[in-house]
Amino acid sequence: MSYTIKPLHYATQQVRGPQVFFQSGWDERVEFYYYVFLVRGEGLTAVVDCGTSTFAPVNELLLADLGTEGLARPTRGEQAVTALLAEEGVRPQDVDVVAITHFHWDHASNVELFPNARFVVSERGWKVHQELRRSVPGMVADPIFPARVTDFLAEQAERVDLTADGATPLPGVEIRHVGGHTADSAAFTIPTEEGRVVIPGDTIWTYANLERNVPVGAAVDIRQCFEAMEWARSAGDLVLPTHDPEILRKHPAGIGLR
Repeated sequence: MSYTIKPLHYATQQVRGPQVFFQSGWDERVEFYYYVFLVRGEGLTAVVDCGTSTFAPVNELLLADLGTEGLARPTRGEQAVTALLAEEGVRPQDVDVVAITHFHWDHASNVELFPNARFVVSERGWKVHQELRRSVPGMVADPIFPARVTDFLAEQAERVDLTADGATPLPGVEIRHVGGHTADSAAFTIPTEEGRVVIPGDTIWTYANLERNVPVGAAVDIRQCFEAMEWARSAGDLVLPTHDPEILRKHPAGIGLR
């Protein structure tokens, strides 16, 4: 079993160092890329995370906290994700599977765009997210966690695969709840011709997190972040940190694509 992975860069942001590096990076500014990962193989077309087409609500918060340099800027306008998929010959209705690492706005907001997809979600992550909505709603509040996303998935329950750790929702593709960044965070391990690829969700944002062994600064459980980094190093031959521009320099054609 083998897949190809094409990272699609749909937005850019400048982020302050301590948000990226736990208790460090005080004088740094880090360039963030936002990605949707197009995965094809075994007769399937999938995306890991589906991005957003609505930047304004979160950008209002970013403007207040970070100024204009901290705004998330789409690469092709508000419809960047669909435009980038179209360049790869993929229409939203062609996507068979949407695998979601977590329910942050920039990873899950576009769920309604994919009318024929089934949605792969960590069972443990889904349960903890729903429990937080009931008991500590401030931890999963709009607009960072768009309530309409999980409401939509609940309404479309017949299309949602709540998947246990270690299961293979696609042939050869494994899911693992990792927590850390958010309580619902999951990672996916995908076989390719270049080896097993870990897409760790936002529990690992950049290669520098791995190289320095420093967790992301935006996290609910730092211990889980350390554990996720250790697991990712051993679980895959390649790791794709979900906001690092270096992905496109390391893999300009994608992974498993020549």
